[in-house]
Amino acid sequence: MTSDIIDVETVEDEKRRKEELNHPNFKKWFAGLLKEIEINLVFKKVNGETRKMRCTLNEELIPEDKKSDGSSKRKSPQDSIAVFDLDKKDWRSFRYDSIIEFDGELTDDYPSCPEPVIFEEENKNE
Repeated sequence: MTSDIIDVETVEDEKRRKEELNHPNFKKWFAGLLKEIEINLVFKKVNGETRKMRCTLNEELIPEDKKSDGSSKRKSPQDSIAVFDLDKKDWRSFRYDSIIEFDGELTDDYPSCPEPVIFEEENKNE
């Protein structure tokens, strides 16, 4: 018979990380950042796989035939964001709380965030 040991500190860290990533201020900041620049993102897919993606919401980086004309009534869930994947050349979405790491080149006039921001695995070796 095996028993699973749950590290309460790890559970609390994960809970805090998800709360921070789902906070309205982070969502607004992150969406604004995507409208300005290309982001290199690492996130955990729903099936548990880790995925890397170069993405943006910057209209200048999205091909004309992929831009939204505003007629779509489809809306992303509040806990997710739809972005343009620059490598797949199509729209993809992910949950905010699935973000593991992201970075990008910020301009001087955009408020910065520590780079790269890493939310998982940072205290495992201490």
